[in-house]
Parts: sequence; C-alpha cells; structure tokens
Amino acid sequence: FSAGLPGPARPGAGDLAALPGGGLPPGPHDPVRTFSRGMGQRLGLARLLLHDPPILLLDEPHAGLDAPGTALLDRLIRGRPPHRGILLVTHEVERGIALADRAMVLRAGRLVMAEDVAGADPAGFRRRYEALIA
Repeated sequence: FSAGLPGPARPGAGDLAALPGGGLPPGPHDPVRTFSRGMGQRLGLARLLLHDPPILLLDEPHAGLDAPGTALLDRLIRGRPPHRGILLVTHEVERGIALADRAMVLRAGRLVMAEDVAGADPAGFRRRYEALIA
C-alpha cells in the first residue's frame, strides 16, 4: 500500500526487506498485527523511507525497539544525506545529542533553549536540560 502512495519511490523501495539490516520478516504477506512492537517500528521506518522524503519527522522513534533495531535506526539517522533533514523528538537526551547537529528544548510549549550541539558533551547538555525543565 505505502509504495503506491503519490510521489516517486526510491529505486528498490518496493522491497521493504531491503532496508539495510532491517530484520523485517521475509514474508511480505504476513499480517502486521502479528509483528512484535519492535518489528512494527521497523516496518514503520521502512515505510517512511520508501519515498525518500526531504524531512523525516520522528517522534520517540527508539520506543519499542530492541538493541539491533536501535542500532539500525541510529545508523540510518547518521547516514541521512546532509540535504535531507530530520526532526527528532525524544526524551533520551544523550542519544538525541549524539545524533543531532542542533537541539531545542521546550518547556510548557515554549522554546527555552536552541543551540548547535555537534560535538557537545551529552552529560553537560543533560545538566542544563534538567535545570531548564525543573
């Protein structure tokens, strides 16, 4: 279904199992309801990447993933071309800082901090984050 949505699919996008290291089941006709939560997350990620969108919107994407799924997602985020953006929402501060070029902190729906974080110390950022949201 997703491969048939409007917009050009990237070459080879019809084969969701081709997602590098995706670990999707080989049976393309397996009902999604039979997947584990982590497998459902991987399928969602594969569907998201089908059309190579210019911006990925990821809301708590690591939730429900096992260690291999988390490693896969981190590799995909790090390997995203520079001309393709990612908006990642997470409460995993250290992981977010390790994956981000820029970070923003919201408190009660208001922006309280925005800064470049490439190469930042995750522990130091966490201390400032916790002080801001306290």
